[in-house]
Amino acid sequence: MPRATPEDDSRVEDRGTVVRLAVIGEYDPAFPPHRDVDATLAQVAATSDAELQAEWVSTEVIEREGSQYLARYHAVWISPGSPYRSLDGALAVAQAIADKIRGTNEGTGGLGD
Repeated sequence: MPRATPEDDSRVEDRGTVVRLAVIGEYDPAFPPHRDVDATLAQVAATSDAELQAEWVSTEVIEREGSQYLARYHAVWISPGSPYRSLDGALAVAQAIADKIRGTNEGTGGLGD
């Protein structure tokens, strides 16, 4: 799976726009749905004009850093499978996404545009 480099906000000449995606969850290569997520992202990356930079982000990172950690990403995907290591972290992501959809700033913590 492509890995994100959050500090790299550049464009790639031959691919166009860079799209950064956070996949929230506790990656387990033995769990078939997680392998399916990776396969789907690889297929999207291979067929897109944009460069997809995807990174698995543990719910513990969100609990520790807050939902503002997500501001470095263009999109967020909450992965299948539980239990999450941090239910509070998973819920913070869901709340930030819901607030962004509703157009409020409460709880978004800077969720990227």
